Amino acid sequence: MLRASDLGEVSLAAAVEELFRVRLLRAAGDGFYFSHDRIREVVYESMFLPHRRMLHGAVARALERANAHRLADVAGTIGYHFARAGEPPRASHT
Repeated sequence: MLRASDLGEVSLAAAVEELFRVRLLRAAGDGFYFSHDRIREVVYESMFLPHRRMLHGAVARALERANAHRLADVAGTIGYHFARAGEPPRASHT
């Protein structure tokens, strides 16, 4: 999450902790997920499209950096995020 965020480590931790405290997020292994699919859908659909695209691009680039040694294993996920970011050429090269 931190690699795809423009927040600092402390700010991101505080934001995630607050969402967890009010039960909008739940823990899963070393990550988090929305406590209900409808919450995720509402949050996603309420975002302004350029912001959504920017976040998808940030996630794709973070996944590339984090998985540089095994890109083939995560190429589909990276490609999905580049496509949603409006970067089809990058999506097709992953």
